[in-house]
Amino acid sequence: MSSMPQRTFLMRNVHDAAPVLLRTRWALSYLRGPLTSAEIARLAASEGKGATPPAPAMEPAAVTTQRARASTSGSRPIVPAGVPEKFMAAAGNQGVEYEPRIGARVRAHFVDAKAGLDAWENWYYLAPLTAQGPDWEAAEICNADAIQLLDAPAPNATFADVAGSAIAAKAFAQHGKSLADHVYRTSSLAILRCPDLKLTSAPGGSESEFRARLALALREKRDAAVDVLRRKYASKLDTLEDRARKAEQKLVREKEQSSQQTMSSALSVGGSLLGALFGGRRSSAFGKASSAAKSVGRIGKERTDVAHAEADLTALQQQHAALEAELADEIAALESKFDAGAIAVEQSAIKARKSDTAVTDLALVWQPA
Repeated sequence: MSSMPQRTFLMRNVHDAAPVLLRTRWALSYLRGPLTSAEIARLAASEGKGATPPAPAMEPAAVTTQRARASTSGSRPIVPAGVPEKFMAAAGNQGVEYEPRIGARVRAHFVDAKAGLDAWENWYYLAPLTAQGPDWEAAEICNADAIQLLDAPAPNATFADVAGSAIAAKAFAQHGKSLADHVYRTSSLAILRCPDLKLTSAPGGSESEFRARLALALREKRDAAVDVLRRKYASKLDTLEDRARKAEQKLVREKEQSSQQTMSSALSVGGSLLGALFGGRRSSAFGKASSAAKSVGRIGKERTDVAHAEADLTALQQQHAALEAELADEIAALESKFDAGAIAVEQSAIKARKSDTAVTDLALVWQPA
């Protein structure tokens, strides 16, 4: 008994199979004060009348044996002062069996200036507890906001054994440091990069979401490139359209002149024929025939001019169509160049910044089996 810590008591309950150790932060005495002479006389008279003797003191080894037996049988272990103790909610309140875990909240900072990344992540680590301490490698990593811890266990619950060395005050204080080291060594934030566009995905975002963002950026770049291309071709197309318009106007004039010349020639030929048939001076008839012949020759020239005008207009229209086809081909090439599905995407892992990693709410957590 002399080796027991301060404010630790041995409690024997008639309903329990063995004594258990009870530890408290404060011990208060509710004795009402000095006894009166009459009360002292009554106590002295009752000493020889079969008062229940105090239980014999147990040796330290016996206490250890009894505590181990109680822990093995499902009793709640004694937790050293300064070690927070929490309980996870159980599905029901009957037959709950608790297993020891070490739990803590972790806030990690991921920074990558080149990628423009500055993000914080919040987790809750729940690690199995061994005699050597928490096994962070086998820890469950949960959403910190989803964890709900209670201050008291379920009624009539049983508890698994817990190694005293793992929850000793000095050892327990080191668990937070070991968790911070573990987070720095093993934790990373996966992100996606697009070197061509110099864009980085949001933390936790999927590749499909990132490619949708890339598609929007690529459409904007494609539209800008198409505008530049259209401006480049606009002056050439405008020049051809202007030349084609002038050629079309010339063709109309040539057709009008040809039509007028045809009619004039017809009248001239008709006049010369009538003069020859109905008489007249020979010299006059010869002059009219000569004039008619010249008119017929001008008809041929006008028709040739019309054909040339039509050929010029057709050539200009073909050049305009070819230039538009060339523009369409270059726009199609831009479409393939700015295809979000074909652009290269790389995956990177950003490590947590060690100096900013914070471990809080470290506690012995009892988890329902």
